[in-house]
Amino acid sequence: MTADVVVVGAGAVGCAISRELSSDYRVRVLERGEVAQEASALGAGLITTSASYGIMNLRPVARQAIEFFNAYDGTAGFDFVHRPSLELVTTDRKDDNSTSDEPYPDWPEINQLNVATISEQYPRINTETIASATEFTDTGFVDTYDFSNALKQDAAAKGAVFETQTAATEIHSKGGEISGVKTADGAYDADYVIVAAGWRSEALLRKLYQIPLRPYRTQCVVVEPAVSVDNQLPMGWIPGHRAYFRPTRDGNLLVGGWSLAEDTPHEASNQADESFKEHVTNIVDTYFINCQKTDVVDHWAGIDGATPDTMPIIDAPDDAPDGLILATGFHGRGIMTAPIAATIVGDLVRETEPSLPTEPFAVDRFKSRSQQFPFISVSAGE
Repeated sequence: MTADVVVVGAGAVGCAISRELSSDYRVRVLERGEVAQEASALGAGLITTSASYGIMNLRPVARQAIEFFNAYDGTAGFDFVHRPSLELVTTDRKDDNSTSDEPYPDWPEINQLNVATISEQYPRINTETIASATEFTDTGFVDTYDFSNALKQDAAAKGAVFETQTAATEIHSKGGEISGVKTADGAYDADYVIVAAGWRSEALLRKLYQIPLRPYRTQCVVVEPAVSVDNQLPMGWIPGHRAYFRPTRDGNLLVGGWSLAEDTPHEASNQADESFKEHVTNIVDTYFINCQKTDVVDHWAGIDGATPDTMPIIDAPDDAPDGLILATGFHGRGIMTAPIAATIVGDLVRETEPSLPTEPFAVDRFKSRSQQFPFISVSAGE
């Protein structure tokens, strides 16, 4: 079996890359399970690119992503729900400089709010426990499964072939160039192999190329407040309390976080810990109004891939075989970064001038390729 491009992994990132390339190349996507059934399906779906890439002042990256979601809204059943986000500074941490060591840039989408403004604009935030907030107005959330499948449908309509229940077991190279991918059912010849296999990418690449990537486990809990939050609550996160939050379409409240490195990912529970459920209840009781006496209506946990600096690897490294492209280590930001990854990988395959900054995503930014690095939780806000 032959293809111009083999994409390993059919999560949101793999589907977005396939959609980008399938108009110009014969694309085959290999997925060990089903489309968007692992990290992509278990994410909270927050689209907060101005916050995630604002610290690094990567405005072109942030803008490209949010413009994609705005334009893609309504495609194949996909719905982008606009909702502002708040980075909350609690009264017990207002003097803690760790919340502002790296201030956000002066972008029009980013505003500093005092207590009076928070109380007026966001009455469901308990300003007795909140000292201030940074507001991001160009944010929202998506259903992660719907988004991934819309990308997959687009890619398939353009000619991409998706092989589910087909696990890639080895990547082959010959003479310093990629030659293809091996699976239990046979081999696929290809000029390019794009590894978008999430936390499994490191093991798949290990014999061919080393990357600093390790698995971690993150959790989500959905609670039903006493009064529906619907359009009355923003999205956001609470630095120092290891949690982020967003409303759901049915008026409930999703709280995620407590991410920890996971040395045995195959054995990790897919259910949220009881201690995290209690933590969520305490957060909701403390920082929101009319959300007390909540009932947990859903919860889950999942595995994702982390890099030492929390930024993804999107690169065709010079010291790797020609034709090998990496798109992994998204550290919980895979959904929002999928359009960015697709653009960068598209430029790499076509060998055109980069449309976006690539240095922050290059693998050579790491001095060490070891998997034994300290894990940094982006949900911790610390």
